[in-house]
This record gives sequence, structure tokens and C-alpha cells, in this order.
Amino acid sequence: MEIPPGGQVIKRRRMGLAIPGAVLFAIPYFATVAVWSSDPYIERERLPGSTLIPVFGPFIGLANLSGEYEPGRRAGLAMSGIMQTLGVTMMVFGFIGKQYLVYYADVQDRKLAIQFTPMATRDGGGAALSVAF
Repeated sequence: MEIPPGGQVIKRRRMGLAIPGAVLFAIPYFATVAVWSSDPYIERERLPGSTLIPVFGPFIGLANLSGEYEPGRRAGLAMSGIMQTLGVTMMVFGFIGKQYLVYYADVQDRKLAIQFTPMATRDGGGAALSVAF
């Protein structure tokens, strides 16, 4: 699409998606590290240090678990892996950013700035129209 004269494309990162993604990744990752390093009953042969690899480590740890008392550890590693994966995905899409078109029009020898921005709320979606002169 051709940009009209007086228009400008602005690219913004979606920090509202990136910051919660970082939190969603960091909390289960550091919890996994804390439990792995502090639990004296974990046999390092069955649950090696590869469990600490971000995103993929919990799934590697799941493959190495076997035994009678492992259901709790399986559930913990599965949830940690899923939450880390979701957190990294949110961060990536947040940092990619989104493009907006801002159009400035001459109206009676004045500069009129019109900005059309899509928006979403918990009650639905819509658009916002901003006018500055």
C-alpha cells in the first residue's frame, strides 16, 4: 500500500505483551533452577543438569524420569516447560512490534494530525481516532 502524502508509518513494540512474557518465562525457569539445585533427593543421573536448559530442559528432564515417586516431578516439569514456552513466545511477538499509519492533512492552512489506532479491551475491540491541531 502506498503511503499518502503527509502520512508516516510508525513501528512500536508491544511492551504490554513482552513484559508479561518475560515474567511468565522467568518465574518457572528460576523455580526449576531453585528446586533442582536445592533438592537433595534428586538423583543427578535421572535428572541431569540438562534440565536447566531454558524452554527445552524441562522436556528433557521429563524423558529421563522414571520411578514410583515421580508423578509430582513430572507435573512440575511439564508445567514449567509449558509456561517457559508460552513466555518466550509472548516475548518474541511483543518485541516484533506493530506498524501504525499517522496521517497529517492540511486543513485551512493549519496542520491537522489524524491518527487511527486499533485497540482491544476486555469487553471487545474497536478503533481509536485521535485528532490534534
